[in-house]
Amino acid sequence: MGIGELRPPAIPWAVVIRGTPYFQKVADRLVSLTPWAASTDRDYKIRGRHSRRFYQFADQLLRNSAAETPDTNAILAARAGLHETYAETEV
Repeated sequence: MGIGELRPPAIPWAVVIRGTPYFQKVADRLVSLTPWAASTDRDYKIRGRHSRRFYQFADQLLRNSAAETPDTNAILAARAGLHETYAETEV
């Protein structure tokens, strides 16, 4: 199977799970979106990470660059989106 036949996965979002080393590493930057007693591990955002839009453009760039027939216009649009959203951060 050649590289053009492989479909790249979406860029993953790390879930911050309480009690893990990753949770401890980013604990000072965590923002809970709901009250602690009612929250789950998916209710946290990490202050200072790039915005969801930034990662959506990164995913588009990856997918279009690895496509069997790369779409130059889509690649350029994704790159422009990355430049536009680079300064956007969470919370």
